[in-house]
Amino acid sequence: MKTLNKKQLRRILLAAMISAVCAVSVQAETLDTRIGKLEFTHDFANGYPTDATVNKLFDEMDFQRAVQAYIWAIPAVSMSQWQHEHMATLGAENGQIVFIESYDDRAGGLTYNSTTPYVLPFIDLADGPWVAVMPEGEVRGAAHDMWQLSMTTLTEPGKYMFVGPGQEVPEGEEAEGYKITKSPTNSLLLGIRLMSTDRDERMK
Repeated sequence: MKTLNKKQLRRILLAAMISAVCAVSVQAETLDTRIGKLEFTHDFANGYPTDATVNKLFDEMDFQRAVQAYIWAIPAVSMSQWQHEHMATLGAENGQIVFIESYDDRAGGLTYNSTTPYVLPFIDLADGPWVAVMPEGEVRGAAHDMWQLSMTTLTEPGKYMFVGPGQEVPEGEEAEGYKITKSPTNSLLLGIRLMSTDRDERMK
């Protein structure tokens, strides 16, 4: 029986390795993913996506960006719709306080508590700063911009001044004693909860 010497054996092994590498490099691969099958010209590590896969991936990128834009805009869109319902359905004007007690009163608002009575105005600062005076009593609240971000709490009695984007904060006597809040949006919401369990007390 004829045996192979070391030199011949090395040549055979090298040839086998080259054949294996070539076989892998030319073999197409298909991957199953959440968005369907993705095809590559060779194996995933060494190949590149086919035209159909490229188009599918771009479609997926467009879809994801659309979803992200939708989620990103929800706070502003919902607040704008709430402000619209506040004026169109409840008949409130700029800065006018509305007593919110029934389900019908809650038109447009996504974040109301179903059992909590509120008083709230939407305020448009486009024409200049506004002032809200919080009385003593069982009231709790906060001021929110149109992205539904809280700007300041309204838990202490006092005078609160709200200044819109690009507006100057009043100086001297005009601003004395006021708690100043700069709003990043022209419109804002003052959401105030009436905490007393006695309705007559709440209505004072």
